[in-house]
Amino acid sequence: MRQFSSKVKSEIITSSLDTKLDKLAFLSSYVRVAATIGLVGKNKSVSITSDKKLLEFLDVLLDDVTVGADVPTDNYDKNNGTELKITGDNATNLLMILKIFSQHKNGDLEYQPSIHSDFLENSPIATLKGFFVGCGSLTITNNFHLEFNFTNGYLASDCQMLLSNLGINAKLLARDERFVVYLKKAENIANTLTMLGAENSALKIVHESITRETSSLINRRLNCDMYNIEKHIASANSQIEAIKSLEKNGKLKTLSPILQETAKLRLDNPDSTLAELAELAKVSKSGFKHRLDKLMQLV
Repeated sequence: MRQFSSKVKSEIITSSLDTKLDKLAFLSSYVRVAATIGLVGKNKSVSITSDKKLLEFLDVLLDDVTVGADVPTDNYDKNNGTELKITGDNATNLLMILKIFSQHKNGDLEYQPSIHSDFLENSPIATLKGFFVGCGSLTITNNFHLEFNFTNGYLASDCQMLLSNLGINAKLLARDERFVVYLKKAENIANTLTMLGAENSALKIVHESITRETSSLINRRLNCDMYNIEKHIASANSQIEAIKSLEKNGKLKTLSPILQETAKLRLDNPDSTLAELAELAKVSKSGFKHRLDKLMQLV
C-alpha cells in the first residue's frame, strides 16, 4: 500500500525538528539514502527528486542549517516541484556540513559510510525520520510490514542499532545487494511510527490490529461453537438410533423404568442438549449421560 507510506512520510515531515542538530541529522540520513550525489570534476552536485511538498520542506531545512555557510539551493520548478539541486562548491560544503564527507588537508574528499556519532547519539529520532522519509515503506496486507531499504550495510546497521536503543526489536536482512531493516509486529510498528511523529498512522495500525484480532477471536469462537453443535448432533443421532434399535428388537420394554424414561426423553427431544435433558429428568448432567451410555451399551 504505497499510499499509506506516503501518508506516514507526510506526517513525519510536519512533525517537529526542534534543534539545529536535529535538522542536520534528518538531512544527513535523508541525503545519504535519497539524494543523487555527483562529485566528478567540476560537475559537483546533490540533487533530490521528489514531490513539491517534500522539496519545499527540505528547502526550508537547508536554509535553516546553512545560514552563513554559503550553501544556497538552486531554484526548482515550484509548479511541478520535481527536483531540488545544489551544485559546485555548495554541494561539497553541504556534504561536509552533513558529515557525509570529510576533507583531507590536500583537499581530497573521503566518504564516511556511517552516520556521524553526533547524530546517532544526540539526534537518534531525527536520524530515523530522515531514513524513513528517504527509504522507508509501510505495507498492510495479510500482515503488517515496515521496512527501511538501504544499499549501504553500514547505514542499515546504524538504523537497526538506533531502533534497538529505543526499545524496538528490528531484523536486518541482506537481499539482492540491498540491506533491509524491517519490523513485522503491529505493536512495534505503531511504537516506531509514534516516535517518528506519525501518530495518526500509528493509531490506524493499532485500530487495524485490534479489528483483526477481534475478527479472529470471533471466528475461533464461531468455529468452536460449530464444532460443539456438530458434535452434539452426531451424539444425539447415535443415541436415538440406539434407542430405536432397542425398541425394534423388543429390549426397550424389558429395561428398568428409569432407562425407559431416559429413552423416551431422548426420543421426544432430539434437538435438546444433555444439560437440557438432565434438567427435564431432574438429575445431574453426568447422571443422565451415564443412563444414555448404558442404553447404548445394551444395543
